[in-house]
Formats: sequence, C-alpha cells, structure tokens
Amino acid sequence: MLGTNDLKFRYSMSATDIANGVRKLVRLIKSKSLYVGGIPKVLVVAPPIIKDSAHLLGDEFKNGVEKSNKMGKELLKAASEEGCPFIDSSSLLNRVILMEFIYRKSPIQF
Repeated sequence: MLGTNDLKFRYSMSATDIANGVRKLVRLIKSKSLYVGGIPKVLVVAPPIIKDSAHLLGDEFKNGVEKSNKMGKELLKAASEEGCPFIDSSSLLNRVILMEFIYRKSPIQF
C-alpha cells in the first residue's frame, strides 16, 4: 500500500501522478529476473481515503482529501493495465479481506 505520503502538499502530485509511480514500481518488480522461485506477484492496495479531519495535520495534506478520493480509481486503472489484483482499503469489506489474507494466510487467488 503506497501513495498516502505522496498526497502531501509539498510533492504537488495528482492521483494520476501517484498511480503512474505505482505503475513504474510494478513494472520494475516484474522485470527483474533475479528472484529465486520466479517473479513475485504484486497486489496493488489503495490507501484509505483521507477524511475531512485531515485538517488536524495542518497544511501538510492541503488538497489531500480531494486527491485521495481519486486514488482508488487511478490505482485500479493502473493495476488492471499491469495485470495485478487490486484492493481498495477504503472499503470496510476489503479491509477485512486484506487482514484475513495478511494475518491468516487466507487463499486469495492472484
């Protein structure tokens, strides 16, 4: 799960810019032939949406609420284009599924 810190005002990145960065990382991971046992599978996870309470962080996430609302859609598009499964952690159901996968090794098929 990457992208939340990229929403900081000082980086001046849009949701599309962040998704393109994730896309580049996915391509880099999939291009390496140095892995023992083959290239790892990549699961793209959209971070939770920043809520209006983000103002408590000051100007660090100025405009972050609007951009974070677009992140899931942009990351879904990037994941689909790169052939990766996708989970949007803003959804309660998806958070439950993700935690089940991480902590109990539940068989999520990629």
